[in-house]
Amino acid sequence: MIRHLHRTSAAFLSMAALAACASGGTSSGRSAAATPATQQAAGSSIPINLMQWTGSFRSAQQITSNVGSGHTTVTGGVRLTASGAGAMHAHVTLSTNAGIADATPLHWAIAQGDCHDGALPMIPLTSFPDLTISNDRGELDAEVPIELPTSGRYHANVYWRDSADEADVLTCATLDLSKIK
Repeated sequence: MIRHLHRTSAAFLSMAALAACASGGTSSGRSAAATPATQQAAGSSIPINLMQWTGSFRSAQQITSNVGSGHTTVTGGVRLTASGAGAMHAHVTLSTNAGIADATPLHWAIAQGDCHDGALPMIPLTSFPDLTISNDRGELDAEVPIELPTSGRYHANVYWRDSADEADVLTCATLDLSKIK
């Protein structure tokens, strides 16, 4: 009788395995071809190729630096999307009244956590392409050699100087994860 139960269990497991193979191995019964080939976001049903992280720079900040002092207004934003294995595409815009000299490269970076929490960039500051300012405006469309995060809390800093020190942050944008529309 025990031998009969083992055969019955083995037959049932074999049938279940065949059924799983026939359905493409997905729990929903959809074929593998109907499932996006891209990675799914952790805890989300958004495929990574339809994800974006976006944020707006805080509009004003009290500053004291070699560049100037007083009330500086900054507007603009950040949009990050997946661009391939181990890389993301960044679109960054910035406009300010800070009187930044033409052709001045500003460094920027993405860090975990919230603005002004002192977090270091996810990769070295020099790995992020510079945002070049002209007439107090700058725009950047470039690849960044880091995989697009699929969960967590992140922010983008723009720095006055060649350092990732919190004291050198010109402006910051809290990044929110959403589906590309």
